[in-house]
Amino acid sequence: MSKELTIGFVYNVRSKKYDEEFLKKYTEWDYPETIESISSALEDTGNDVIHIEADKQVFHKLEENKDKIDIVFNIAEYISKDLFGAENREALVPMFLEFLNIPYSGSGPQALINALDKAATKEIVSAYGVGTAAFQVVREYPFELDNRLKFPLVVKASCEGSSIALKQTSKVNNEEELKERVKEVITVYNQPALIEEYIEGTEYTIGFVGRMIVPIMEIDLSKIPGHPALRDQEVKDMEPEYTFLKTKEKDKQALSLLNFNETYVYLATQAAISHDALRIRDFNRMDVRLKDGKFYFLEMNPLPGMHPNYGDLPTMAKGAGIAFDELVNMILMEAIRRYEKHPLFKERFSKRRIEKIEEKYNKTIKKLKFHEGEVKGIWYKYKLIAPSTT
Repeated sequence: MSKELTIGFVYNVRSKKYDEEFLKKYTEWDYPETIESISSALEDTGNDVIHIEADKQVFHKLEENKDKIDIVFNIAEYISKDLFGAENREALVPMFLEFLNIPYSGSGPQALINALDKAATKEIVSAYGVGTAAFQVVREYPFELDNRLKFPLVVKASCEGSSIALKQTSKVNNEEELKERVKEVITVYNQPALIEEYIEGTEYTIGFVGRMIVPIMEIDLSKIPGHPALRDQEVKDMEPEYTFLKTKEKDKQALSLLNFNETYVYLATQAAISHDALRIRDFNRMDVRLKDGKFYFLEMNPLPGMHPNYGDLPTMAKGAGIAFDELVNMILMEAIRRYEKHPLFKERFSKRRIEKIEEKYNKTIKKLKFHEGEVKGIWYKYKLIAPSTT
């Protein structure tokens, strides 16, 4: 057994072998620079990395390498033309890994299935008292609108992430616009449409690493050209120019770090409850809105975008002084902690083999600043990481 770990790195990459129309429809796949940056971060702590692209041969690749791999770092969305519209696609790689008895980072299959199904997510968090907009799922066209729903409404694909199928016209103001948009989602994306009441409030994104919450980011869409109502992919593509990292002028910061106050603690607490309710592990990001002082859950992403320069979680982590390579190793260490005391994996994750990862993790934690106190989820307490002053 080698001194350090052999890490299987499983992902979907945006490559030229897929046509642009397909990649535009499914924006969750990662750019080569994301893959390279994560791989470099894993190698930085002395590990060997085996790259495994999550195509239709992914199970066989994992099976062939199962005796070499100590743990998998998983960011695979597992979208493919062979699984068009598959509602459980994000859970497939973790299912394969559990079948092959290979440890892995991130959430388990059930959490990924529930988080990808927006309606199921809303039902679960609302059962724990978390606010969410009234909604309806439409599986067939034509349909009848639930008379409890009031315009304006938002129409989304029910089982997608990364703002897939979301655009400014997704906010609809009348029956004609609603029917047109629902029909498009059902026919083009081959899945049910989720209709929900539009929440006219301030948007926030909240990120987790283990049992820590990184600085909460406030999103002021009025500072984005065109004053969009929704955070669709085109808006996200523009956002890097308007983050607190790019500009120090407050009036131009569409994405800024929220000041610590009672509202901050309230948002963090509701997010922690939602995080626990969905059994999310290691890392996560969720979108919420605040209207008239009330928290409204929008959606959860337990496989958050990890682009080193544009991803929300890496951006918020940078606000806390966490470099990208540190963030990746923090996620890896959280996963290792789940397995290191298990009899099957105790030797695999011995102190000597994880020494460099643990050293980097501890060094990162030591330099962080935390707000006083903790917030309570359903089962766990979460520390609140404060922004860096440097």
